Amino acid sequence: MESSKKNAVTLEGTWLKNTVGTQEEGRLLVKVKCESKKSSKKSKTPLHLSFALDCSGSMNEAAGQGDSARGVFNMVGGNAMMNVVPGAVGAQFVGAGGLQNPAVMHFETKMEACKNALKNIVKQLHEEDYASLTLFSSGAQVVFESAPMSPDNKEKLCALVSGVYASGSTALLEGWALAAKQCVGVLEKKMQARVILLTDGNATTESNIDVICNAVTKISQSGVSTSCFGVGAHFNEDLLMQMSQKGAGNFRYIPDAHKATQEIALELQSFDNLLSSKTYLRAWVEQNGGSTQECQVLGLECVNGQVQIGQLLHGNTLEYVICAPKLAAQEAKLHVEVTWQSKKGVQKQVSGVFDLKVVNKKKSASATVQSVQDAIVLQEASIQKKNIAKSIETGNWAAAKAQLGQTQMMVSSMMSKDSGSFAQESADLSNLEKLVAQQNSALGRKEALYQSYARSVNQNVLPRSDKPE
Repeated sequence: MESSKKNAVTLEGTWLKNTVGTQEEGRLLVKVKCESKKSSKKSKTPLHLSFALDCSGSMNEAAGQGDSARGVFNMVGGNAMMNVVPGAVGAQFVGAGGLQNPAVMHFETKMEACKNALKNIVKQLHEEDYASLTLFSSGAQVVFESAPMSPDNKEKLCALVSGVYASGSTALLEGWALAAKQCVGVLEKKMQARVILLTDGNATTESNIDVICNAVTKISQSGVSTSCFGVGAHFNEDLLMQMSQKGAGNFRYIPDAHKATQEIALELQSFDNLLSSKTYLRAWVEQNGGSTQECQVLGLECVNGQVQIGQLLHGNTLEYVICAPKLAAQEAKLHVEVTWQSKKGVQKQVSGVFDLKVVNKKKSASATVQSVQDAIVLQEASIQKKNIAKSIETGNWAAAKAQLGQTQMMVSSMMSKDSGSFAQESADLSNLEKLVAQQNSALGRKEALYQSYARSVNQNVLPRSDKPE
């Protein structure tokens, strides 16, 4: 494992209070800072993006409140086959007499939104990058085998995407597995390989989350990551978030069709600055006499003595709050260790030691540091959003409203109004408040869990709006 001196990552730590009492818990804000990317004449690491696109029948619905509006139907021999018409919806029936009863309203279906987003990404890929396309509905099929993105191949892939239509159920595991297999074949080319899964529903042929996530974990260990995009109101957010975490990728929530291109474009942008998608943090406190005790990271689950944190990106800073237990000694040292795997497979590490003084009082009179308090409030709000999601799931809207109100009060009273994070958090809570007021269980739970997830991995939530930008 390489030493921290040669790494592009540094640690900074600030205590909420410089001293704590014997009955107080110490809280340390740790910033994991990645230096900006240095200009280099070397070409970037080529990508392999293996797209897995859900083509189930529900993808022909509008992405938005309820996902109920349908696309255009083409009646052939008495059988309905959904042919999506971009930007339109209605009851258009084509029979022997031609077009009958046209009643068209403009909107974009989930399928069209995803197709447009994928074509936009394909057009941005370089010739040394590879891509493939797998479609899944009642079954799964690779319709474009892994190939370099030459101008001709880009045109072919975009044409295939344009011709996709929605029908059938959701063989999600089969679709993901075929897409992942396309990546495995190019690993020897030293590429950044990732499955990009887009779906609006729940897995119908294999619904056991553990089975699916075990498969994702296994392929991730070979170097193929997985990012998931949930579209609309009816996908399984628990499944997609776990797949993304186990697959060392990203999870993004697309409630409105017009956000699809912007959300998926962020995935492509992250590759240029990616240091590592597998990063872990461990913290422990050492007291006089050498005794040690593991510390919790606020809002994150500890597994085998460490927590998985967000991706390391050049020019980006990750922030986490570490909770030191109540201490008996007059002085203690908190050790923080961050480990990650570089794109070349090299294990790297950076560590820091932060001193904490303990006074012989139940509570120290030491002043709090506002920036640390802001970070703590954001993490506490993230935890509360999980509780709000549970209340929504059980239909306890009174509890959800009360929990949301408490969270808004905490943010308003304890955070600095000058902080950029305050404005973002207030906007996120306002959006969640609207969904709770509407008692929108599907979108409300997704929004609450997505905001909590995004905070845990330091991923920004795009602003929500009712109209396309």
